[in-house]
Amino acid sequence: PMRQRLTTLSKIAARIPRRPSSPRPDAADNPPHPAPTAPSAAIAKWFNNHAAAISITYDTEPNPDSPVDQFVMQHQLTLDYELVTQRCVRQIPPWVKHDLTPLIPHAVPGRNYPQTGHGLTEYAQWLLTQGFGYFGHGHWHVNHDTLTYPQAADSFRLCYEIMQDLGLNPIAYGYPRGNGRQPRTRQALADAGFLAGRLAWQPKGHSPYIMPNAAATPKDWFYLPALQMESYDFRQRQDCINDTADLIPILDHALAQRAWIIPVYHNIGNPAGWSFYHYEHFQDDIKAIAARDFWAASMNDITRYIRQKENAKINLHPTQDHNAAAGIQLTLTQDLDPRRYNPPLTILLTPPLEWTNRQIQITHPHRTIPHHPPNPMGQPPNPNNPPPPANTPPPTQPAYPISLLPDPQPYTLHPRP
Repeated sequence: PMRQRLTTLSKIAARIPRRPSSPRPDAADNPPHPAPTAPSAAIAKWFNNHAAAISITYDTEPNPDSPVDQFVMQHQLTLDYELVTQRCVRQIPPWVKHDLTPLIPHAVPGRNYPQTGHGLTEYAQWLLTQGFGYFGHGHWHVNHDTLTYPQAADSFRLCYEIMQDLGLNPIAYGYPRGNGRQPRTRQALADAGFLAGRLAWQPKGHSPYIMPNAAATPKDWFYLPALQMESYDFRQRQDCINDTADLIPILDHALAQRAWIIPVYHNIGNPAGWSFYHYEHFQDDIKAIAARDFWAASMNDITRYIRQKENAKINLHPTQDHNAAAGIQLTLTQDLDPRRYNPPLTILLTPPLEWTNRQIQITHPHRTIPHHPPNPMGQPPNPNNPPPPANTPPPTQPAYPISLLPDPQPYTLHPRP
């Protein structure tokens, strides 16, 4: 009887319409709740996690009667000025074997630098306190590519040592008229102690974008390309950046590639000067730069940041029993001379999930660090910046940009209530 009943039930069941069966849950369809991730830290490509970097260089000496500096400062930017050291001393040191004074092109206005011994003017020193910078431009303003290695080495070394005597930190150099084409010229500059050499133009076949995308260092520290800013009225050269309409696409492309660019200006607002640039266009350039997410800094500061970033090491350790949620010790060290390499580096900290949307308190045995408000993505979005590429993945965890000086003593980080 039981077997007969089971047979009858089976026949009845076979006549009942079956509901579609749901597939068996798969781990990929129902991922487990993400476990808290360990904190991590990396050094931002550019200071304060800006999208790109720019050094606005002006190949002349500061002029307190010019409106240029004031306009730049009104937009919270700075300029990088040349320093031809011949004007700063009265006599040449005895170790110099090659006096290049006769080679100076006296017929070019403004290029006859007498040895006055006045050092830096009071106005030039004041600009340093406002964040302006000075790059080496040779002891003699001559074409160093036409010199022998010993002659160029004398000029570079003398420029380097006089800058040191003036209390400056000689890091970056701008070749007069951009003449750094010869390998011996660039080698002489490196041997003198400078860390970077800038041309005054963009070499053919070279991009003006330094360190684009994932590049961590320039292709050649002593052959840095530049944007030649020159009004079309001067000599009708369309291969120069003639005005702001020419500059804006380059600014936006630099932002998209997270690159460093170096515009080079001469004789702003002076139509009688070599390679002059209209003042009105310069004003528009400054407005366009200030409206975008650039780290605007001297070639000295950007050069040091890049070199420090490549050298620095970060270590993170929990402060209590391997519980990172309670606190973190962060050590930022470098194997470089702190007297020369002393700017802060921006750390992108990915804290424990428990710290999300909380202020971070940072303490150090010898330094005072301000509280950092919750700011997951660093710089606020700028409507003037181009949108990221469509395939750019969104950030998965908040990253806090924190600027710290390298120090063998650890920083201690805690979440504030």
